Amino acid sequence: MNMSSDSFSNLFFRKTKRMDTTEITLTSDMMRVMMAISEDKDMATVANEIGMEPSRMKPVVSELLFLGLIEQVVKNMRYLDISFYNYMKKNLMQSLGPIAEVVIEDVMADMSLSMESIPVHRAADLVNSVAEQIPDPEAQKKFKNSLLKIIPA
Repeated sequence: MNMSSDSFSNLFFRKTKRMDTTEITLTSDMMRVMMAISEDKDMATVANEIGMEPSRMKPVVSELLFLGLIEQVVKNMRYLDISFYNYMKKNLMQSLGPIAEVVIEDVMADMSLSMESIPVHRAADLVNSVAEQIPDPEAQKKFKNSLLKIIPA
């Protein structure tokens, strides 16, 4: 299984029930990940929720898989095309000027996203996180409204 940071937003896991009675010792990182995992949350979301860097999380997830405590869930992913990114950048430039692209790239890096692969299920979170960078509340609201209405259901 490939667990590059770019693909963390494409990985979903769920907890499993072990049938054997072998005693298992979990580290604190393993427990944090186990508590946050849900088949409805991708691993990038889990990493953000628990404040763990993907590079630190990868061996933890690998160990949980090896122990049979989690299993991968295959989801049919839909992505937004580059036009969404361009539209977001254009709208943000109206509020922040030329620094808009840097702001978007920073937020996307924090969320382990890339402009080529923004999952539809994470688009609203991206828009809200980018909007938080706009100091004017009215401009923030306008930005959110213009982008949230174009995200497919």
